[in-house]
Amino acid sequence: MNAFALLFRLDGAPVTDLEIRAILEVMSHPGQDGQSNCCHGAFGFCVQHFHTTPEDVGFVQPLHDRESHSLVVFNGRIDNRDELVPRLGERDGVRYSDCQLAYACYRRWGDDAFNQIVGPW
Repeated sequence: MNAFALLFRLDGAPVTDLEIRAILEVMSHPGQDGQSNCCHGAFGFCVQHFHTTPEDVGFVQPLHDRESHSLVVFNGRIDNRDELVPRLGERDGVRYSDCQLAYACYRRWGDDAFNQIVGPW
């Protein structure tokens, strides 16, 4: 599972890389699979990655959906992926990270997606 931190500057000043690095240094999660971050204006986000499924290996959060201008994060494991992928209309063999799969479900079913996903999240 991953560890996340969010920094939002109420004064509107831009979040700096230095501030994000300071947060990553004090996070207690080991992040044995790497770290990532993004900054956009007064908003900063960082992740300590710890992959728990083969599908997550190499996937770096947050997921940036340019179409909806969304940043998506997911901390969990989806146990019914073999059921969900075909229901999304995807062919067998499509390899989603858990974050990508959760977001694809949300885009398809809205809030009801969370009733469809089985696993700890």
